[in-house]
Amino acid sequence: MIISFSYKRHLGPRNESAGLSIDITITKGGGFEFVDHAKWPQVSYAKAVKEGANAEFSEMSNESKNGLRVVLVNVDYDYVESCYRAFYLATRAAIKGYFSIIQTPWTEF
Repeated sequence: MIISFSYKRHLGPRNESAGLSIDITITKGGGFEFVDHAKWPQVSYAKAVKEGANAEFSEMSNESKNGLRVVLVNVDYDYVESCYRAFYLATRAAIKGYFSIIQTPWTEF
């Protein structure tokens, strides 16, 4: 399933902004895999996306033997407002959104 998420936060005189589309697949056998297929226009924040996905996976996978494969498909990048933190938080929110959409506990796969 591909899920898209847009994150924006106003911080006084400036904003944080990030948008992404990720393809999430639950895999058998455990583990975490990240693949970056996005075309970054300037600075790549793929590391932030990977770390955000891995952090969310680590919190959710305590009792599961399942794995998670995350493929970064597309990014919405702003030359002024995009930053590491925005992509990290957008990724975590997208993965949480994915599990709220499928409405199935992580351990039942």
